[in-house]
Amino acid sequence: MSTFEKRAREDKRNQKAREKAQRRVEKRNAPPSSGSEFTSVAEIVGNVRSIAEVMQRIRPLMDEGALSTGAGRRQLLTEMRRLNEVIGL
Repeated sequence: MSTFEKRAREDKRNQKAREKAQRRVEKRNAPPSSGSEFTSVAEIVGNVRSIAEVMQRIRPLMDEGALSTGAGRRQLLTEMRRLNEVIGL
């Protein structure tokens, strides 16, 4: 490999490193994507209550008899989706 090719390869590698460092700095200095960084106590309490309600509805569905029917499995799936929404998954 010639000296010219080595320099070209090194220059390309250095350029990629500079671009990566620049992207990292831009990402670090970017404003937060969400509107607010803080969650109010009311939001937290509301989420905890919602989670508790969903768990109360899930508890009877965990019985063997409830899961043996299609309706029981569908209800469990619905409640799991609600739980995912409340948690934010």
